[in-house]
Amino acid sequence: MVDLKITGLKSGDSRKPGSRRKSVQGSSEPAFVSAFQNVKFRALEGDLKELLNQVRALGDSFFRSPTESGLEEYKDGIRQFLERISKELFSLHEETSMQNPNRQKIFQLVDTVNLEIDTLTRDTLQKDKALQLLGSLDDIRGLVMDAII
Repeated sequence: MVDLKITGLKSGDSRKPGSRRKSVQGSSEPAFVSAFQNVKFRALEGDLKELLNQVRALGDSFFRSPTESGLEEYKDGIRQFLERISKELFSLHEETSMQNPNRQKIFQLVDTVNLEIDTLTRDTLQKDKALQLLGSLDDIRGLVMDAII
């Protein structure tokens, strides 16, 4: 199976998500590619919303009864969500700087590929009370480990 990477919106792209480009003869993007990207985007958006709902449900469950197993399930749900986001949301590329011929620099740049998904992720991370509790628990666990060492 061929792995396709649909980059979606670039940060400088003024199109709204889900809007279609008109195919013009001689255009660099055929109508099929545009339609395929639109379908791929909608499927990704649905998958991410489903994962997000699962994470919120795990967070609510953990918040109501904070147990070790609930914590692990919640952390696993967050990990899955963030892994999926990182695969679909960011694009990594390298650029070389030749300002000084004696010192060549290589920069690794991370581009936000889809602004709508980035906004959804940021809103979720800010609003989720269980995630804040999880952060506090991790801070406390870190302090305990520091005290032991």
